[in-house]
Amino acid sequence: FVEDKRYGLAWHYRLADQEFADSLAGELVGLLEQQLAGTDLVVLRGRKVVEVRHAWANKGEATWAIRSRAEPPAFELAIGDDQTDEDLFDRLPSTAWTIHVGRGPSRARARLANPEAVLRLLASLAEAGHEPTGPGRPRAAARRIRPSRVPESETASGEPGGRSA
Repeated sequence: FVEDKRYGLAWHYRLADQEFADSLAGELVGLLEQQLAGTDLVVLRGRKVVEVRHAWANKGEATWAIRSRAEPPAFELAIGDDQTDEDLFDRLPSTAWTIHVGRGPSRARARLANPEAVLRLLASLAEAGHEPTGPGRPRAAARRIRPSRVPESETASGEPGGRSA
Protein backbone atom coordinates (compact mmCIF):
# COMPACT_ATOMS: atom_id res chain seq x y z
CA PHE A 1 0.00 0.00 0.00
CA VAL A 2 1.08 3.60 -0.52
CA GLU A 3 1.12 5.94 2.46
CA ASP A 4 0.65 9.63 1.70
CA LYS A 5 2.81 11.47 4.22
CA ARG A 6 2.84 15.20 4.75
CA TYR A 7 6.29 15.59 3.16
CA GLY A 8 6.58 12.43 1.10
CA LEU A 9 5.26 9.05 0.04
CA ALA A 10 6.02 5.58 1.33
CA TRP A 11 5.39 2.28 -0.43
CA HIS A 12 4.94 -0.47 2.18
CA TYR A 13 5.33 -4.00 0.84
CA ARG A 14 5.38 -6.19 3.93
CA LEU A 15 2.15 -7.92 2.85
CA ALA A 16 3.38 -8.70 -0.68
CA ASP A 17 5.24 -11.79 -1.91
CA GLN A 18 8.68 -11.08 -0.39
CA GLU A 19 10.92 -12.28 -3.21
CA PHE A 20 8.95 -10.39 -5.84
CA ALA A 21 8.53 -7.28 -3.68
CA ASP A 22 12.24 -7.17 -2.72
CA SER A 23 13.17 -7.33 -6.40
CA LEU A 24 10.71 -4.58 -7.32
CA ALA A 25 11.86 -2.43 -4.40
CA GLY A 26 15.45 -2.64 -5.58
CA GLU A 27 14.47 -1.62 -9.10
CA LEU A 28 12.25 1.17 -7.79
CA VAL A 29 14.99 2.62 -5.58
CA GLY A 30 17.47 2.62 -8.47
CA LEU A 31 14.99 4.29 -10.83
CA LEU A 32 13.89 6.88 -8.28
CA GLU A 33 17.48 7.76 -7.33
CA GLN A 34 18.23 8.44 -11.01
CA GLN A 35 15.06 10.46 -11.54
CA LEU A 36 15.42 12.50 -8.36
CA ALA A 37 19.16 13.24 -8.66
CA GLY A 38 19.78 16.96 -8.26
CA THR A 39 16.53 17.59 -6.37
CA ASP A 40 15.95 18.05 -2.65
CA LEU A 41 14.16 14.69 -2.54
CA VAL A 42 15.76 11.52 -1.20
CA VAL A 43 14.90 7.85 -1.53
CA LEU A 44 15.19 5.61 1.52
CA ARG A 45 14.82 1.86 1.57
CA GLY A 46 13.78 0.65 4.98
CA ARG A 47 12.35 -2.60 6.29
CA LYS A 48 9.71 -3.55 3.74
CA VAL A 49 9.25 0.10 2.71
CA VAL A 50 10.55 2.52 0.09
CA GLU A 51 10.12 6.17 1.03
CA VAL A 52 10.55 9.36 -0.98
CA ARG A 53 10.71 12.56 1.05
CA HIS A 54 12.38 15.95 1.26
CA ALA A 55 15.92 15.57 2.59
CA TRP A 56 15.15 17.89 5.49
CA ALA A 57 11.98 16.02 6.55
CA ASN A 58 13.37 13.40 8.92
CA LYS A 59 13.30 12.28 12.55
CA GLY A 60 16.59 14.01 13.33
CA GLU A 61 15.41 17.43 12.17
CA ALA A 62 12.05 17.01 13.93
CA THR A 63 13.83 16.11 17.16
CA TRP A 64 16.21 19.05 16.82
CA ALA A 65 13.27 21.43 16.35
CA ILE A 66 11.56 20.08 19.48
CA ARG A 67 14.77 20.15 21.55
CA SER A 68 15.48 23.76 20.55
CA ARG A 69 12.22 24.88 22.18
CA ALA A 70 12.64 23.17 25.55
CA GLU A 71 15.04 22.69 28.41
CA PRO A 72 17.48 19.82 27.85
CA PRO A 73 16.08 16.62 29.32
CA ALA A 74 17.91 14.81 32.11
CA PHE A 75 18.03 11.63 30.05
CA GLU A 76 17.58 10.97 26.33
CA LEU A 77 17.05 7.59 24.76
CA ALA A 78 16.50 6.82 21.08
CA ILE A 79 15.92 3.25 19.94
CA GLY A 80 15.39 2.24 16.34
CA ASP A 81 15.80 -0.58 13.86
CA ASP A 82 15.48 1.10 10.48
CA GLN A 83 17.28 3.43 8.09
CA THR A 84 14.78 6.16 8.96
CA ASP A 85 16.17 6.24 12.54
CA GLU A 86 19.72 7.09 11.50
CA ASP A 87 19.10 10.85 11.16
CA LEU A 88 17.78 10.82 14.72
CA PHE A 89 20.89 9.04 16.01
CA ASP A 90 23.04 11.65 14.26
CA ARG A 91 21.27 14.68 15.71
CA LEU A 92 21.17 13.70 19.37
CA PRO A 93 24.01 14.85 21.63
CA SER A 94 26.74 12.46 22.73
CA THR A 95 25.11 12.24 26.16
CA ALA A 96 22.01 10.58 24.67
CA TRP A 97 21.70 6.82 24.50
CA THR A 98 21.24 5.93 20.83
CA ILE A 99 20.55 2.25 20.26
CA HIS A 100 20.16 0.31 17.03
CA VAL A 101 18.16 -2.90 17.29
CA GLY A 102 19.37 -5.82 15.19
CA ARG A 103 22.21 -6.33 12.76
CA GLY A 104 23.59 -4.06 10.09
CA PRO A 105 25.39 -0.76 9.99
CA SER A 106 24.19 2.10 12.16
CA ARG A 107 25.33 5.46 13.50
CA ALA A 108 23.85 4.64 16.91
CA ARG A 109 26.37 4.43 19.74
CA ALA A 110 25.02 1.12 21.06
CA ARG A 111 23.21 -1.93 19.79
CA LEU A 112 20.70 -4.46 21.09
CA ALA A 113 20.16 -7.80 19.41
CA ASN A 114 16.36 -7.88 19.26
CA PRO A 115 13.10 -6.42 20.64
CA GLU A 116 13.29 -8.70 23.68
CA ALA A 117 16.61 -7.09 24.64
CA VAL A 118 14.94 -3.67 24.29
CA LEU A 119 12.22 -4.75 26.71
CA ARG A 120 14.85 -5.91 29.21
CA LEU A 121 16.66 -2.57 28.94
CA LEU A 122 13.44 -0.60 29.42
CA ALA A 123 12.53 -2.74 32.43
CA SER A 124 15.98 -2.06 33.96
CA LEU A 125 15.58 1.67 33.38
CA ALA A 126 12.11 1.61 34.96
CA GLU A 127 13.48 -0.24 38.00
CA ALA A 128 16.29 2.29 38.33
CA GLY A 129 13.94 4.87 39.73
CA HIS A 130 13.31 8.46 38.88
CA GLU A 131 16.49 10.16 40.02
CA PRO A 132 18.91 10.83 37.16
CA THR A 133 22.60 10.92 37.97
CA GLY A 134 23.01 14.19 36.09
CA PRO A 135 21.95 15.95 32.89
CA GLY A 136 21.91 13.54 29.98
CA ARG A 137 23.22 10.64 32.07
CA PRO A 138 21.61 7.25 32.61
CA ARG A 139 20.06 6.35 35.92
CA ALA A 140 22.45 4.65 38.32
CA ALA A 141 20.87 1.20 38.22
CA ALA A 142 20.89 1.21 34.42
CA ARG A 143 24.69 1.10 34.58
CA ARG A 144 24.37 -2.57 35.52
CA ILE A 145 23.74 -3.19 31.83
CA ARG A 146 27.26 -3.69 30.58
CA PRO A 147 28.11 -2.69 27.00
CA SER A 148 30.23 -5.08 25.00
CA ARG A 149 32.22 -4.66 21.82
CA VAL A 150 30.52 -4.98 18.45
CA PRO A 151 32.60 -6.46 15.62
CA GLU A 152 33.91 -3.91 13.11
CA SER A 153 31.50 -5.26 10.50
CA GLU A 154 28.60 -4.27 12.76
CA THR A 155 29.47 -0.58 13.11
CA ALA A 156 28.41 2.00 10.57
CA SER A 157 31.90 3.37 10.00
CA GLY A 158 33.70 0.05 10.23
CA GLU A 159 35.71 1.47 13.12
CA PRO A 160 36.10 -0.57 16.29
CA GLY A 161 34.38 0.67 19.40
CA GLY A 162 30.73 0.15 18.62
CA ARG A 163 28.87 -1.02 21.70
CA SER A 164 26.16 -3.52 22.44
CA ALA A 165 24.07 -3.61 25.57
